[in-house]
Amino acid sequence: MNMAIQALHTGDIEAAVVGGVSLLDTEDAYRMFGQRGILSEGSSFHIFDERGSGIVLGEGVGIVLLKTLDQALRDGDSIYAVVKAAAVNNDGRTVGPAAPNLQAQKDVMRAALDRSGKRPEDISYIEANGSGSAVTDLLELKAIQSVYRAKGPDPIGVGSVKPNIGHPLCAEGIAGFIKVVLMLQHRRQVPFLSGEQAMPHFDHESAGIQFNREAAEWGESQPVAAINCFADGGTNAHVILEHWVEQAGYLTRRRPLLTPELKKRSLTAEVAGMTAAGKIAREPQVALGARGVFWKTFA
Repeated sequence: MNMAIQALHTGDIEAAVVGGVSLLDTEDAYRMFGQRGILSEGSSFHIFDERGSGIVLGEGVGIVLLKTLDQALRDGDSIYAVVKAAAVNNDGRTVGPAAPNLQAQKDVMRAALDRSGKRPEDISYIEANGSGSAVTDLLELKAIQSVYRAKGPDPIGVGSVKPNIGHPLCAEGIAGFIKVVLMLQHRRQVPFLSGEQAMPHFDHESAGIQFNREAAEWGESQPVAAINCFADGGTNAHVILEHWVEQAGYLTRRRPLLTPELKKRSLTAEVAGMTAAGKIAREPQVALGARGVFWKTFA
């Protein structure tokens, strides 16, 4: 995604298809992670929780289409969120391939923030990586606290999609990205299904971090969120996303539109059809293909 964003900004490409795929069609992943001792002891994936004992594997496929905002507007595309910035770095030398580097995580967060033009206190939610490991979870929370809430007055919401769907390996980043896009689109934060039993050696409340236990409306006029991700080999990534405020009068590109055909005609159906046709005739400017416009609107 970071490479795609750079290529879009330089004008090398007009659009980018970005995604990740994880299919557990053999037992190889279970054998490898089992030998390394990082599989969960049970069937639940506990993150930022004293019960965390490892990962629960999951499958997934996620694909998104990226364009510059100007290009998307010219093309009349449906816009779900705006990517403000992304950053990637690497831990360098560590004690092992899966050992996190606290300073590198803080650096990648600050780099994404600097590129986005946002302040730490502008971010109200972070989709965390979350690994179910006491060490890596603790370091990730410390990085979030240090970068985002060292001086901020309000707590920041933290969550992860992994307790819902498991760890989808190469699709983990895109899974968290799509989750945050949908949250921003609907202006609603979803519950975090873990963290009920606090981790030792970390006080969430005093650190300015909160886990949502219930779905909640996103109060800001234009909410901003971040996605944090890291993986074996030491690569760290951070993305800043902003809610898209649809512009007045903006219409998505007109496409062929299929109207429903009733198998059985009835007086009620005929009246409904005439009502819809009459309303469209009176209001030719209505965008039939826009989100939130349904045929029942005209009945």
